[in-house]
Amino acid sequence: MLEIIIASAIGIISGIISGLAPGIPMLLGYFIFLPLVPAEPLPLLSYAIISMMGSQFFGSQAALYYKIPGEASSFPVLFELKNFTSPKNIYKAVQTTTYGSLVASIFALVIMFVVLTSGLLTGLHLPILAKATIFAFLIVVTIYTEKRMLVNTIVLLLCAMLSVYEDIASVVHTLPMYYFNSLLALIIIFSTQLVFRINKDVGFDDTKVISTKFDWKRWYKPFSFYSFVGSLFGFIPQLGATLASYATYGWTKYKKQDPIQRVTASETANNSAILIAWIPLIIFGVPINAVEMLFMQYFTMLGFEFDFLNEFSNQVTLIITLLVSAVVFSVLALTTNKLMYRWIAVALNSRLFGIIIGAISVLMFWKANNYTGDFILTHLVTFLPISYLIAKYKVSMIPVVIGFLLTDPIVTTVYQVLEIYIL
Repeated sequence: MLEIIIASAIGIISGIISGLAPGIPMLLGYFIFLPLVPAEPLPLLSYAIISMMGSQFFGSQAALYYKIPGEASSFPVLFELKNFTSPKNIYKAVQTTTYGSLVASIFALVIMFVVLTSGLLTGLHLPILAKATIFAFLIVVTIYTEKRMLVNTIVLLLCAMLSVYEDIASVVHTLPMYYFNSLLALIIIFSTQLVFRINKDVGFDDTKVISTKFDWKRWYKPFSFYSFVGSLFGFIPQLGATLASYATYGWTKYKKQDPIQRVTASETANNSAILIAWIPLIIFGVPINAVEMLFMQYFTMLGFEFDFLNEFSNQVTLIITLLVSAVVFSVLALTTNKLMYRWIAVALNSRLFGIIIGAISVLMFWKANNYTGDFILTHLVTFLPISYLIAKYKVSMIPVVIGFLLTDPIVTTVYQVLEIYIL
């Protein structure tokens, strides 16, 4: 139980940072704290889901408070900022989106609990063509990320080549890159992004929280509807939460609903989508977004499988842990004033914070895997310059993750498809 509590606490911190701090995306927020999490199946899974859930809770608040969305699915909030200029309006938006996020999380967790405990999908296997389709969709999304097709394609291919080389080097020990490890490389790249990507546009404000009574009778139906819609979008690889956010925002704008309803629709939908996205991984072992790929690589590297979720006690513990974390996120979101958000953002966007977190992450990974000093030094010398270039030219981390971690399963899946249907 202590491991679960520790993992949950780290997940809450990670979720707040990745959602609230400009320039720290969900992928980075999750990965930099991963070495600190107890290396047990349930704590690792709990941490990963809580971290992603928190980024959705606080992403809209970053946009409302300092006009920079904390993650991609909160961009619709930017379109409505002109309607939230007074402290009272801002807090009303924070309050409504927070309650919507909480209802969406509960809605998705009920679905997850039913799937886990009923055995509804037990024994099913994802067809190889469906798996290949998911991987193909992920590659297409990766290439088109931020509309930088050429850069993303080059980065994807280079990282894929390194991944293949790592597999070969693990067999042929005489190759010069025998010491290369993709997870350590990613930890160095991700953690140093905190140092290289500094946002200087965050200021201060002394606006206090304004308490307002919440009208649940008005909102329980919209909350339920947008939670349901978001759950459907959650099964879409990589883009589920973002598409859910834009789709519900567009629908409410088309229906000429007020600004509060529009931002609440988008934030409610993306919270249910981000949780539902874990079902394909838990049931079929197929990751459908970048965070799940990182989680799966680390999880399997430690020799774990998802069979621990066959036990009812673990199923209940997981759902309760996630539910409590959702409540904690809600309480923090509703009780923290604007000044505190500003101070947190300034602290997280300091180079000293990035150096400390990066050093802790590398040291924890070093200790956990008993690597030699030469091993760590080789990776630092190799990947610190690469990390700097990634930050300097604002390269998306998604092709880096896909190339490093998904090359092997993609190649294996393609070979299986060829062997079954063509060869």
